Amino acid sequence: MGGGPVDSASYSFAYTVSASCLAGSPITSGSNTFGWNSGPNSVTAETFVVTRPLGQTVVTGVGTVTSGQFAGYAVVHVITYPALNLLDCLGGGVTSQTGVESLTLTSA
Repeated sequence: MGGGPVDSASYSFAYTVSASCLAGSPITSGSNTFGWNSGPNSVTAETFVVTRPLGQTVVTGVGTVTSGQFAGYAVVHVITYPALNLLDCLGGGVTSQTGVESLTLTSA
């Protein structure tokens, strides 16, 4: 099934990335469901790698759209979070973060 033009999206996810304030690269797999303003939802299967360049946290997901609009497309999903608050790391831990997200879908 091909994809049509879309103007906006929302998504939900079914994975958890656990990363300590100091750790390097945890890897996990999971899925996302992207809801588009036009056409059916897309479900992805992705493998996520967490890196820490320059103190930021970057979560990179690579995989495919397994069903719905854009089925068969390759997915690159990158979320960049600013540097962690070191006081939170030393205290009770960081429980949530807000970042910038990029999603690229490429037809096969």
